[in-house]
Amino acid sequence: MAQRLKTVLADLTVRPTAAMTTMGQLEPIFRAEIERMNTYLEDIAFAARRAGTSLACVTTST
Repeated sequence: MAQRLKTVLADLTVRPTAAMTTMGQLEPIFRAEIERMNTYLEDIAFAARRAGTSLACVTTST
């Protein structure tokens, strides 16, 4: 997840208006990305449980 957030931040830096981006503007972007990744991991865990596969390394806690 950290790698994905770093990628989002890197994508933002190539935009011309990135220099004017404030922490207040970045926070909702990062929170939305974290929520999206948590949902994705929950879906993977659900599919694994349904298929009977144990994925102990997948955690969905925030």
